[in-house]
Amino acid sequence: MGDILQMAYLWLCIEDRKNLIFAGGTASGKTTSMNAVSLFIPRKAKVVSIEDTREVMLPHEN
Repeated sequence: MGDILQMAYLWLCIEDRKNLIFAGGTASGKTTSMNAVSLFIPRKAKVVSIEDTREVMLPHEN
């Protein structure tokens, strides 16, 4: 149940136009988390990535 609540919280943050930062060590799930919440990002929203990684798959053109 905790994962569902966390995802709902992130979804609400995105809808309310809040900034999200995914930070952590190697293999901590940053890219996986970014890919999961990217489905909620509006097409006109700005996405900034400090590290250029091919694993980030945005559902719309960036």
